[in-house]
Amino acid sequence: MFALGSFTTLTYPAYMAIFTRRINKNKEGTEWGIYFTLTDITSVTFATIGGYLVASAGFPTLIITLVVISIFGVGMLRAIKPYIKLK
Repeated sequence: MFALGSFTTLTYPAYMAIFTRRINKNKEGTEWGIYFTLTDITSVTFATIGGYLVASAGFPTLIITLVVISIFGVGMLRAIKPYIKLK
């Protein structure tokens, strides 16, 4: 979990910079509001699911599930890499 937290702290500022560059003019408040609302709702939902998984199957099952989901997410990012255009 320490490694996941460390990597998240390293990537978060870069993600925020990319998101900020892509916001539509005159809709900054709306787009930031939607972003944070969706991320907070997602966090609450997955915290609830994680708590249930720990209570019913144990902590090791939660860790294994998180690793599998993280690897799947990395695979999805690698799949879209050819479509990302850099200036």
